[in-house]
Amino acid sequence: MNTSRLTLAVFGLFLIMNGLHAQPWLKPSITSAFTIAHKPNLNDLSRQFEMYWKDKEVSENEDENASKGGYQQFKRWEWLMKSRTYPSG
Repeated sequence: MNTSRLTLAVFGLFLIMNGLHAQPWLKPSITSAFTIAHKPNLNDLSRQFEMYWKDKEVSENEDENASKGGYQQFKRWEWLMKSRTYPSG
């Protein structure tokens, strides 16, 4: 009885999480150009991020941007990763 409830709960959790996207700029429609042979590098991700944000207004308030895709969060991550990757990305 407990295992069936646990199985159902885990399955339900996976169904709910399947529709969630933490980064809206990485939706499959945007990243469909990437193939298995070409894994996206930092330059590709930065380009996709800039394309997503080109028609949106960036606010100084980090909380306002978080619901749109986390502009400040991505820029911090990008700054950190630039020093850890090759120039090719």
